[in-house]
Amino acid sequence: MPKKKVTKAATARKSVTASQQPDQLTDLIDASGKAFELTIEAAWRSAVHANLQVIFRQATLFMAFELPDDAEPAPIFKA
Repeated sequence: MPKKKVTKAATARKSVTASQQPDQLTDLIDASGKAFELTIEAAWRSAVHANLQVIFRQATLFMAFELPDDAEPAPIFKA
């Protein structure tokens, strides 16, 4: 049976879900609320938590994408 090839993105996805424990995200929500002087209602906490999980997963995929050393930023067009 052939071995499955594991990509960096798959490895990164696993590391985010393993490293982002619910208490860490809860701590982040609490600290962010205090820092920005926001009151986060209890009814919204689970939605905020879920949103942060998605954001961290997407950020990990973005960071796992390797660019060559000679990569150039896209030009900026102004009208």
